[in-house]
Amino acid sequence: MNTPTLLFAALAAAGVLLAWIGATTRAYVRLVPIDQRGLLAQLNTRLQAADIPLSAREFLLTGLGIGAALAGGALVILGPTVLAAVVICLGPIIYWQVWAAKQERFRREYVNALSQAIETLLRAYSANPNLTAALHEATPYMREPVRGDFVQVVTSLQTRATLSDAIYQVAERRHNPYFNMLAEALVVREQQGGKLKTVLEGLQSLLRGVIQIQNEVRARQTQPKLEGTIVAIAPFVFLALLKLALRDYEGGFYATLDGQIVLAVAIVFSGVAYLLSQKIAKAGLDLEAQGGAR
Repeated sequence: MNTPTLLFAALAAAGVLLAWIGATTRAYVRLVPIDQRGLLAQLNTRLQAADIPLSAREFLLTGLGIGAALAGGALVILGPTVLAAVVICLGPIIYWQVWAAKQERFRREYVNALSQAIETLLRAYSANPNLTAALHEATPYMREPVRGDFVQVVTSLQTRATLSDAIYQVAERRHNPYFNMLAEALVVREQQGGKLKTVLEGLQSLLRGVIQIQNEVRARQTQPKLEGTIVAIAPFVFLALLKLALRDYEGGFYATLDGQIVLAVAIVFSGVAYLLSQKIAKAGLDLEAQGGAR
């Protein structure tokens, strides 16, 4: 197969992929504050929201270091190919996938802890229908990581800040839609009055249902996620086997221009397939906070 044919085939496949993404992706508009615009600022926001102790710069440097190490391994096995150059750029993506798994685990723990925190707050408020006093009483009995957020709220209240300012400050940092719901309920109760107990009971029931559904969906998606990972990695494992065990059969093809193009196409499509499979597997598991509470 000559080079022009390979290029036209790659362009045609890329066009089909873009058409499919355009037809199936849900369009929406995201309003981002001025101080959160830019890739580094958005990455810093996401890392902070998940309590990941890294700045965007540290994250990128570590990811590129991982990519350089993997590229060195590719050079040793395959020689100077396009794969080695591309793997350097894949380092941050691989590192992000590691943290994405930790983020998902953190979000799951946060929702569970928030459900328990609402139950604790509900009991304290039932015993003493003073919201500020109930927050002071309930906070020490909440589970981490939610307890840290409420400690910040209580500390702000002790400095004579209003409840709305105290809780919105946490909501802006946390970027969690369920915490935003609780923040709105507490602020509306402070500003307009109303039956907070009924709202808390409804929110607690919602979180219990969310936790149950998410557990069932994750259990069913374990196998598809694993299969997607295996399918994405398999071409490169096969390539390494060709170079190590079947060197005569491979015959130096991947050192030629045609071989380089085949490698580049395999890298792009394997990466896209992996990302799409993970996105589909996680679709609907969590609400996305498009903006802070207020």
